[in-house]
Amino acid sequence: MVNAVMATDIADKDLKTYRENRWELAFKDKAEKDIDPMDRDRKATIVFEYIIQASDVAHTMQHWATYQKFNGRLFEERYIAWLNGHLEKEPSLGWCENRKEWEMKGQAIVAKMKSDCDAKYAKQLALKMNEQLDAIEE
Repeated sequence: MVNAVMATDIADKDLKTYRENRWELAFKDKAEKDIDPMDRDRKATIVFEYIIQASDVAHTMQHWATYQKFNGRLFEERYIAWLNGHLEKEPSLGWCENRKEWEMKGQAIVAKMKSDCDAKYAKQLALKMNEQLDAIEE
């Protein structure tokens, strides 16, 4: 459960490195014959973490109007936090670049799942994320 909660923090570079190392360990040998129960559990845990991460960015894959609506709410929330001294940087500075970076992180998560797990839905998520990234850039 702790891993699932921590998986929602995709901004922490140390956690990202730790998670990537665990992924590599779990999927270093793609042969599935005679898999040890501990290895099976390790794979299941890390896949679950990546699913949690994918769901954490999936809201960005809605229809463009919905994306804008919730992105606007996020901006307002962050702006108020900045006004109240809870953020160091005024959120409008680099907002679009940050949204693009967020989309790219989401794509990286989905791409990792797609390449190593051959998750069917990961392909659909990647296509939708590309559409949103194109819309952000317009």
